[in-house]
Amino acid sequence: MCRPGQDEVNIEGGMVQLGDGTIVALDTYVVPSDTQGVGTGEVWTSTNDWRTVEGPREVSFELPRVDYDASTDDGGHSHRAARLHRSLLELPGGDLLTTMYTWFAEDKAPCAYMPSMLKTRALLIRSTDRGQTWTCQSTIAADDGVGSEGFTEPVLLRISAGELEGRLICMMRTGRDLYEAHSDDDGDTWSIYRPV
Repeated sequence: MCRPGQDEVNIEGGMVQLGDGTIVALDTYVVPSDTQGVGTGEVWTSTNDWRTVEGPREVSFELPRVDYDASTDDGGHSHRAARLHRSLLELPGGDLLTTMYTWFAEDKAPCAYMPSMLKTRALLIRSTDRGQTWTCQSTIAADDGVGSEGFTEPVLLRISAGELEGRLICMMRTGRDLYEAHSDDDGDTWSIYRPV
C-alpha cells in the first residue's frame, strides 16, 4: 500500500471485514476540505482477502463542528487533522461505525504538559453507504476536567451475544486513567463516562 515518494499509510484508523467479505480500511487522518464542515479521509478496499487492494480513495466526513485549527500536536507542531482511531465495525444492518478524537470550537482546555495542545473529545462517526461518506453521529465523551489530554484514542466494540447484546462499549485514554462509556441505542446516546 505504500508507494515510493508518497506519504506512508497510517492505518490506525481501523480495518474491518464486512459480512460479504469486503475488507475496508481507513487512514487515521481526516483533514479539512474546501467545503465548510466537511473533512476528507482515505479508504482502501479489497474484495479478495487483501491479495489486491484498491485505494487510497478520498471519502468525505460531515463534521460541521470540528475545529481543525484549534490545537497543536503533543510536540507543539501544527496539526490540522481530526484522528480516527483503531476501531471500525459493521452493525447487523450494514452501517459502519468508527471513532474519532478531535476538537470543537468550545474545546479550549489546554494540556498541562503542552499548553498549545488542547484536550480532545471522543466522537462516534457513522457511514450508511459502506464507507463512501461519513457523518458525526454523537459525542461519546467531552470534559475539560478529565485527564491531561481529555478523551483520546477511543476504541469501540459491540457485544454480539448475551444479555447486553448490541451494546457498544468505548474505551478512551485520557493521558491518565482509562475511561469507559457505553451505548444501548447504536450510539445515539452514551452513558456517563467513568474511569475503569
